[in-house]
Amino acid sequence: MEKKNKSNLYIILFAIVLFICICSGIYYYIYRSDNSNEIKYNNPRYMVKNYINSLIKEDYTTAFKYLYLPQDSSINKSDFEAFIDSKDSFKNIKNMRINKLIEKDTLNYQVELIDNNENVLKTDISLIERTIHDYRIDESDLYIENYKVSIPKNSELYISDVLIDKSFISKKSTYEDTYEIPAIAVNKKIFKIVNKLGTEEKEVNVSEEENNKSLSLELSDEELVKKAQDYIKNTWNKLYTEYKNKSNVSKVKIYFDDNMSDEDINKIYKTAFDKITKGRTDIGEFNNYSITSIINNKNEKNYVVTDEIITLNFGYSLSWRWKYVKANSAVNMSMNRYSSIMLKYKDDEFKIYKVIDNGLFDYASQYTRDF
Repeated sequence: MEKKNKSNLYIILFAIVLFICICSGIYYYIYRSDNSNEIKYNNPRYMVKNYINSLIKEDYTTAFKYLYLPQDSSINKSDFEAFIDSKDSFKNIKNMRINKLIEKDTLNYQVELIDNNENVLKTDISLIERTIHDYRIDESDLYIENYKVSIPKNSELYISDVLIDKSFISKKSTYEDTYEIPAIAVNKKIFKIVNKLGTEEKEVNVSEEENNKSLSLELSDEELVKKAQDYIKNTWNKLYTEYKNKSNVSKVKIYFDDNMSDEDINKIYKTAFDKITKGRTDIGEFNNYSITSIINNKNEKNYVVTDEIITLNFGYSLSWRWKYVKANSAVNMSMNRYSSIMLKYKDDEFKIYKVIDNGLFDYASQYTRDF
């Protein structure tokens, strides 16, 4: 009899413990469901309701957590706030409450909002099933995907003061690196290009129409510009001196970058100087060519092309003499002309990298007055 009573007591105790566990589980589930800050990404209806309520409360930090964003996107909460402020269907919901939540299907809902004056606003909310039973709010109008922007080669790119990792470079060319951003907000942003030869900020209106944009970097270092201008003047005059001395191309290669072949150099050295020296007549000769000054071209900017290459736009004054064969005296001539050239700047030294304007070496006319 005593053993039977003990057995019954154990059964009662077990039942009590089981009841307590069940009650605790129910309480925990209800409490966690209603009071926890954890977002239940597996419940679309819950997400739509709480997303809208977060917007009503202007709790953008919470609302932002519900969004679907492509991996490695550069979208932040400020982008999201600007988007919400610009969206007509969300502009007047601050004083409203959810009246109905109509499920069209698992991924599409219509939310009916109402205010104290019985004014009704209806808005559609869609979701994306990121993985099985893992949903996010779809606000794809917020951003564009695979946004491309090209900047001078070997520079750093910042978007809204955030450094974009070089792993996002999708293409490299001679003069540019092209970044492909997985997703970026559609609004105005500050793009900053940082290069050892200069830094520049640009306001960019990010849009699909402006995708695949190429951003230049102005060479604003006046001291470096002046140094480059002096180099052009001195080098031109040295090349002409070597030409008069009938030096071969090997003697002048020190002024050119290694990317230029002997044939390239001869085209802007011997062939070019032959052209301006011989002129068009046999009754006299042109000689004593010299660049006397170089000035800024106010109509064209100078640019950083890579971390070592610059494009210089400038005006130069060229003087020379025309001497008649049968006369002792000579006529002084000059011209003022605009030109451009690409220089390589490395280890504090310049080299001619590319001659954009062949006329810099093979053109001379006393009638030319560009400035």
